[in-house]
Amino acid sequence: MARINQFQNYGLGTDRPAIRNEMETPVGAAPVTGPLPGMLIANIGDVIDALPPSAAERLRELRQQRDDAALLARSDHEEWQSLHLDIQRHRDRLRELQMPRGQGGPDLPDDDVRVLHEQRRLDQKTAELVRRTQRRDLNGSRWNNLSAVVTNCETCIRTKPNGAAIVMRPAIEPNLKKGETVIDALERLRRRARELQADLARVRAAPWPSGLAKERMRKQIDQLAEAGRPIAHHAIDHGEDIAFATTTYQVPIANVDPSAIGFAEVRDALALVAWLHRDTLTAALDREIDEVADDKAALTREQRQKAEAQILADVLATEREECALIEAAQDDGITIDYRVDCDPRAVLGIAWVSATGQ
Repeated sequence: MARINQFQNYGLGTDRPAIRNEMETPVGAAPVTGPLPGMLIANIGDVIDALPPSAAERLRELRQQRDDAALLARSDHEEWQSLHLDIQRHRDRLRELQMPRGQGGPDLPDDDVRVLHEQRRLDQKTAELVRRTQRRDLNGSRWNNLSAVVTNCETCIRTKPNGAAIVMRPAIEPNLKKGETVIDALERLRRRARELQADLARVRAAPWPSGLAKERMRKQIDQLAEAGRPIAHHAIDHGEDIAFATTTYQVPIANVDPSAIGFAEVRDALALVAWLHRDTLTAALDREIDEVADDKAALTREQRQKAEAQILADVLATEREECALIEAAQDDGITIDYRVDCDPRAVLGIAWVSATGQ
């Protein structure tokens, strides 16, 4: 299984969005709490000590699987290297056997028994190298996958929400449809998880309502207009010139050290235009917003938050069912690993609950 770093909910991997640690409803299990909310992990040596017994045992098993996979991967790599050396020796021997007499070799023909013997051994080792390469890549990929899963679980525990306690979730019975195998069910759940992630992406990429955009625009124009308002009372009180608003820009400095920074203070023309033509500018921007608006697909902040919360809850529920299937398959002797981007709470069978409510 190829290692992919798409762990979207805990800030891991290549792309690192905000950590997702939602609280869940208590399920009647005794929580693991510390002296102060958010201080639990800082006061213990191993994150496994913060887990309920069943979850701790599951994490120990994952660590053991990771270590076993690491041993296999290292052993495979050593055998792969040894085969490479053997193949090179056989190739060198063939060159020696067929080296021209003028160069000090025996110049044996291709059908000579010694050449055929060496070629046969070379072919055998080459075929074995292909098998070893596939096994090395498979075990190396599994090692990487298990390492990432363990790291994600440990990070999840360390970054649990302040004031949260860790409890075990009730065990989920795997649900297979009629005529469905475990592999089929896993693919069905993973397909569902991908669909939910696509829904989440659509919600996060949804446009904002034009009314909200216009409201924000008006506030922006009002701020610019107030900043650009000329100061006229100095001309009356002190006989001075009208003072116009200025703004400061960072500018490059030529023929000096590249780290040098320069600043220039200039008249704020944009603010002056906003003050002078506030209504005209606002009307023009209204038309621009109307032209690009898509209010049918738009979502407000509250709608986004509600939709995201529902989708994330569905994702977690789907991943819990997926992990239950994997555990059942492992109990039957079928090797199926957890996805790297699977929620660690689903992997460990845990949930966050409010410690203050216990």
